[in-house]
Amino acid sequence: MTGRHVHAVRAETDQELLDHVRVRAAFTQNVLNDDRTRSLFGLWGETYKLDDMIALLIPILDRAADRAHLSSRAEFENPAYHQRLVDVVPDTEDRARLIRAVKSIEHRLLISRPERALQAQGFVVGVLYNTVIDEEVPIRVWLGDHLVRAFEVLAYGRLWDRPVAFTVSDPGRLPPDQPTGRRGKRSGPNLKDYAQWYYRNRVADPRVSETDLANERLEALGNPKREWRDKKGLDDRADTKTIRYGIAKARRLLELPVPPEHWTAYFDEFLPDRGGKIPS
Repeated sequence: MTGRHVHAVRAETDQELLDHVRVRAAFTQNVLNDDRTRSLFGLWGETYKLDDMIALLIPILDRAADRAHLSSRAEFENPAYHQRLVDVVPDTEDRARLIRAVKSIEHRLLISRPERALQAQGFVVGVLYNTVIDEEVPIRVWLGDHLVRAFEVLAYGRLWDRPVAFTVSDPGRLPPDQPTGRRGKRSGPNLKDYAQWYYRNRVADPRVSETDLANERLEALGNPKREWRDKKGLDDRADTKTIRYGIAKARRLLELPVPPEHWTAYFDEFLPDRGGKIPS
């Protein structure tokens, strides 16, 4: 998987690479929906005064969109409308405030990126995985990087009033003509399920046991009797084999190694003080 810094991993086959991207996307989406991640983003928005500036800009942009007879301020995000945006703000003070605020948001996001990258690293290791040992969380670099970038995508989404779609990889970099990873005819679990099981069992707060995940799966199948244990008197416990397999596969795919040169490039850019922690 080629790409910038930690967006590159070593995979033995194209299929393994594609599976990694799918699991990584599903897992990252679960993390982005986590209340702890939302709290982190809220802290960043408050700390860097981005929330205040966006709140200040929204009514100005909405009024400008009305004057320009546009459906919403989202249309101003198109570069072709940038000059028109300034032209349709008749109030001199509003126009000056608009220009300053837009530039300030871009500047604050840029200059705060190294600090947010460091905080994201600590958040992934200390909060999501509840450990103090970086090396116990080999996905910390790319996941932290995704959090940094996702925060920026969400900030601009609020500013321009548009749906947010954070992706973990440029589709143009993916191997072509590969299976989709969808469920087959028997409706068995897929990579998205594996990613969710891994997240809920290893990362979520509170964490969900393998047994509870198995029980949920059986209930969703509408057949509570299926795959239950029937030996040693343990017929009241669900067989967790499928769940354990899915969690293990998701973990293996998520932890595909990042080439050391990409770690080095990332740490040189954002975290020079942690640059020594590169896996051998």
